[in-house]
Amino acid sequence: MSDKLTAEKVQAEEPQKKAVEAKQQKPAKEAKATSRGSLLARFNLLMIIIVALFVFWVWQERFVEHQAITAEIHQVEASNEVLRSQLDGAEKTLDILADRQTQLERALDDLTVLQEQINRVESDLKGVSSADRLVWQLEELEFLLRMARERILLSNDVQGARALLGSADRQLQEINNLDLQPVRAALARDLMAVNAAAEIDTAGVFARVRALSSVIEYLELKPEILVAEQSEPELSADISTFDRIIALVDIREFDRSVSPILAPEERYFVSRNLELMLEESLLALLQQNESLWRANLERADSWLQLHFSDSPERRAFSTELLALRQQAISISQLDIGAAEEALQRFRLGAQQDTEEQSP
Repeated sequence: MSDKLTAEKVQAEEPQKKAVEAKQQKPAKEAKATSRGSLLARFNLLMIIIVALFVFWVWQERFVEHQAITAEIHQVEASNEVLRSQLDGAEKTLDILADRQTQLERALDDLTVLQEQINRVESDLKGVSSADRLVWQLEELEFLLRMARERILLSNDVQGARALLGSADRQLQEINNLDLQPVRAALARDLMAVNAAAEIDTAGVFARVRALSSVIEYLELKPEILVAEQSEPELSADISTFDRIIALVDIREFDRSVSPILAPEERYFVSRNLELMLEESLLALLQQNESLWRANLERADSWLQLHFSDSPERRAFSTELLALRQQAISISQLDIGAAEEALQRFRLGAQQDTEEQSP
């Protein structure tokens, strides 16, 4: 009976023990679960951080790539602008080249026409006889000689005359006719005369005279030819009538020569007269009239000495007038007509021979 009670008591205590054991095991399980949850949270946090770092790294790489792509785009746009400007310049150059091409085509057309004209002239020259060609060359030679002589006579152009005579000598050399040897000898003498002649600087002489005209206003007139403006004497109220009459009397001496005097308003005409003498000398210079040139300069020097005061300016002016009087202004005495006369004699003899040979 007691064993049965004991067994029942044991059976009755077993649920209680199990409940106690379950209560004791529950905190341990909760602690284990809590530990597992903490580890899982840490793992998840670590994964989140890793994912965030990976996302940031990927974003940074994409950002760098985007910046590089943007820079490349700007560079490409700048290159496109440069290429566009170069293309515009190339188009303008092409337009210019097209215009030049058109001009060249026109020039080629003109050259073609000119070549055709030259060919016609050459064919015409081939048809000309040797006698007609010689006549034409002699006329050209006579023209060159006449122009050289006129250059000397009309403008004192020694250099131009020398060039024309040289052209005439080359023309004679091209003709290569022994009968024209006297003409060439006379031409050689004319060339020697021209080479020996001194060239006259007409422009320089003209400038020197103009310089003298510009300094006339700085020359001083002689005091004795000037009349000072006289004011009427002031008479006091206390002077007598007789003294008033005596003050109005101008006493002059006529037993000696009196030089002419000029009023102040006439001073201009003294300087103007000297300037006109220089203008007349310039006219004589252009006309190559040496006698008139020297006469006008001598008159100007005499007028200068008569009416202007002695000063360094007047002496320099007079010295320059003397130097200009000694300056040659013409080489018209140079004779270069020997070759022209020899050519005329040759042409006259050739004409007479032709008339004798004709029936």
